[in-house]
This record gives sequence, structure tokens and C-alpha cells, in this order.
Amino acid sequence: MLRDGQVSSEQLILVDEDDTEIGVASREECHRGAGLRHRAFVLLIEDDRQQVLLQRRCGGKLGGDRWDVSATSHVRIGETYETGIRRCVLHELGIVQPIGWQRVLSFVYTERLGACSENEFCTLFTGRYDGLLYPNDAELSGLRWVRLDELITDIRADPVSYTSWLIEAATRFANLKADGATVRR
Repeated sequence: MLRDGQVSSEQLILVDEDDTEIGVASREECHRGAGLRHRAFVLLIEDDRQQVLLQRRCGGKLGGDRWDVSATSHVRIGETYETGIRRCVLHELGIVQPIGWQRVLSFVYTERLGACSENEFCTLFTGRYDGLLYPNDAELSGLRWVRLDELITDIRADPVSYTSWLIEAATRFANLKADGATVRR
């Protein structure tokens, strides 16, 4: 995400509501004003104790100072979801070990954040990991593990403490699990 006053030449993939590519724009253009819909992903890492990893976004990041998914990023031009995910978990969490990611669901969301906006086609991937984490202090200011049901309860009690994309992803994921859907690894 953009920091206040930061200009980025990173090129992102513009998509429609079905994730069909329709163009390319800079990261800055994608987040300015109402934003341009672009491809992104959110990750929920689970451990063997059935907990999910949350990160606290740094305050200078768009949507910062809130609890967020395990890791999140955009799919950049020339990347696939898989290569973008590998880049993201290495950069944000220092994970070099391969994780067997499972594509769970997708959703479109928008959120106005001051003069900027999120306008993303977001795909949720989950994966199991119990190794060491090396958090990037430029990206996040804390980590915590929480059971999914406890997270949903806390989101209902205090939604402003969480990013909108975490709320959307965690709620949909919890509903899938409650409906008996299984996520294969």
C-alpha cells in the first residue's frame, strides 16, 4: 500500500468483477480518489493448533494501525498469484519455506481512506505454516495467533480495529467452514 506522499512506479493489473485483465496502471493511480479495480490477494496462515496469523499494519500504510490478514499484496504485472504470494510472504514475514496454498474464495471490495481508496478484486488463499517468522518492521508492527471463531467474535465487538479486507475474508472463510466446506491442503 502507499505511504503518505509516496509515489510508486509499481505496475498493477486492472481487472473487472470476474478477475479478467482489462489493463495496467501504476500503484498510485490504482489508489488515487475512488481507485481503479486491481488484482490483489490476502493470505490467512493457519498453524497446527487451528489458529490464524494476524499482522498489525504499520501506521504509515494505507489502512494502517489495524489488525490485518497474515499477509497481503497486489499481483504485479508479469506475476501470477503464486509468484506474488512467494514474494509477499518473503518480504512481509521472512518465510522462505514453500507453503501449500489453497485458493479459497474471491471477493470485490472498496474502501475510501482519506484521499485514497482500496478498490480490489481480492482472492483469499490459506496455507499451513508452523515455522519461524521474521517480520518486516517496515510493513507491520506486530503479530498474533488467534482462533478463527475468536477473531469473528472480536470483529463483531470491535470492527474498527480490523482492516475491511480482513473482515471480509475472515467472515467468508468462517462461513465456509461453518457450512462444512473443507479446504484441502
